[in-house]
Amino acid sequence: MRNQLLEKLNEHRREIDTIDEHMLQLFEKRLAIIKKIADLKTRENLPIRDTNREAVILDNIAVKAEKLGLDPELVKRFFRSIIELSVEVEQKL
Repeated sequence: MRNQLLEKLNEHRREIDTIDEHMLQLFEKRLAIIKKIADLKTRENLPIRDTNREAVILDNIAVKAEKLGLDPELVKRFFRSIIELSVEVEQKL
């Protein structure tokens, strides 16, 4: 019984590891696009932050999260972190 529990636990952990790997690959792609955006903003002398766009993104994400049965506030916190990291990357370029 205990072995079956550990086996199932490890199986779920491997699934999470796979998801984490996919998320890392997507984050790499996102950062590459952020660098392109930062270049355009620098060339056109645009501000790094666009708080209106950030609000729209978070509102849209909340709606989509709710449709998926997820806690919208939790998902917004997750995406807010991604946005903050994105801004940080842009500021360093």
